[in-house]
Amino acid sequence: MLELERLDSYLVGLEPRIAKGDHQAVNSAVRISERRSRLLGLDVVPPKEEGRDPADLSALMAFLTGNGHGNGARTQEYDA
Repeated sequence: MLELERLDSYLVGLEPRIAKGDHQAVNSAVRISERRSRLLGLDVVPPKEEGRDPADLSALMAFLTGNGHGNGARTQEYDA
């Protein structure tokens, strides 16, 4: 992907300044990394399902230990 190649070239250009501790270069590198993540879809957060609080770990723990879904096999509830 052409855009990813551009981002790579920007990072290569910033490396000497980053190595010297240039805060502006480090901030630029972080923004480049964030952009790469968005392009690759790494920052996608699944929408909150109504009725389920993502902070509630008890349902997840029950799922993982098999106490909430039989043998602990994966279901569509957590596959998304």
